[in-house]
Amino acid sequence: MRVSTLSKKRTRCFEEIIKKKADYKEIIKRNMSVSESSWKQLFADSKTPDQWATEKPKKGAAQADWDKMWDDWSEDIKSLEDTPGKPKATEKHYSQLSPAQLQLAKAELALISDTAVELATLAQAQAQEPSSKLIKSTDIATEMKKLFLGNAEATLTTVANDQIFGASSSIINSGDTACTAEPANGKIKTLLAAMSCIYQGEQSCQAEDICFKGQTAANVWANGGAPNVAAAKEIAGKCTTDEHKQKTTYHTIRQALNTIARLVTTKSGSTYLGAFETSCNGQQANGRCIKWTNKKPHEIFTDPATPWLKDVQDLVEALEAREKHNNLVNERSKQLAVLAARARPLENPRSFAPEIAQTAQKAADRQGKGEQNKAYTCATHTANSTCTKK
Repeated sequence: MRVSTLSKKRTRCFEEIIKKKADYKEIIKRNMSVSESSWKQLFADSKTPDQWATEKPKKGAAQADWDKMWDDWSEDIKSLEDTPGKPKATEKHYSQLSPAQLQLAKAELALISDTAVELATLAQAQAQEPSSKLIKSTDIATEMKKLFLGNAEATLTTVANDQIFGASSSIINSGDTACTAEPANGKIKTLLAAMSCIYQGEQSCQAEDICFKGQTAANVWANGGAPNVAAAKEIAGKCTTDEHKQKTTYHTIRQALNTIARLVTTKSGSTYLGAFETSCNGQQANGRCIKWTNKKPHEIFTDPATPWLKDVQDLVEALEAREKHNNLVNERSKQLAVLAARARPLENPRSFAPEIAQTAQKAADRQGKGEQNKAYTCATHTANSTCTKK
């Protein structure tokens, strides 16, 4: 079963991407570096000016802006100054610019910073992620293993029936009882228990090789007996031999769940997975399967009696939301990188040469046009006492 192979993978794709990356922080810091001293002083403690404020100021910006940006602004000013009003010797952003160039840089940085904040805000606007125990786990591989074998320390060769089917598995005397999903005392809470119900052979040589050809003939689940742990180990080993290094994503897990959905059968209001005739007692005339009593096919994916299915379903829903959000963050990060690349060259006075020349030319043109208009007016209106002809 495809789900069993997921329990062996070292899944890393479930991590949430950090929303405020280096480019964003650099942009906000650069904008802070050219801010007026009166603005920077707002981050000093009002009673102890040589200490940093620990609370948001009541002035200088709207309260909503303080709430939104306080942490970022505080971090930036502290990275620029050792103490309030005392710049760090290593921080000399835009110090080589002339007053005219600095004014242009301020205007450009303000625009870049505002855009960066909007991009970061959009990236943070994440809808609430569906609840999932697995996606929150710091060791998801171990959690998946417990869903498969019932115990984090178990291996394919050492796993015991009490780990697979729960405590007191030795008293199981019916496949039908063991293979029916029950929330309280159900015996198919692990994936290997479910696989045993479906794939373990039956005595009397009846249709043995269900999972793979050549199952050991002696490894059978006797009629009216307990499950055969040797058969479970053999099945587990065969069903997890695929070492393909495919990245585990929302799509690959959804694919596995969809396969299960296609294989279930419904009769008299209950849902069955496996070979079903009249029950799941393991006998050829009845079936080798697992049963969800009074459950519709879509309901088995939310049934706590089979956590190996429910928890993976919860995971895929949360992972879908996270992958979509991470894709959005990645796109915003690319845009922030472009903005940071615009902010860095503004430190170089040469980057302003064309702008300064263009600004000066426009000013000269305006002044020349004004003098021309004045001369024309005086020439045609000599009676006006305010005009003096040269």
